[in-house]
Amino acid sequence: MSRITKREFKIEPGVEFSYNEGLLNLKGPRGELSLKVPPGLKFSQEAGKAVLSIDQASGSIFGLYGALISNVF
Repeated sequence: MSRITKREFKIEPGVEFSYNEGLLNLKGPRGELSLKVPPGLKFSQEAGKAVLSIDQASGSIFGLYGALISNVF
């Protein structure tokens, strides 16, 4: 089993990223998308990157939402 507990996503120039109370919002030149994120997953923003980290031991949810969020970015 993988021990990955952190995943980074590059924020492209011109894209606005926000995360408030379980809702991920991205707004860019081609439109706007939002995704509801379940409890146990947290987002933070570091120098041009969005970082998804896991709060609880729910690895399958982490993998699923990691893939869904990479599609949004």
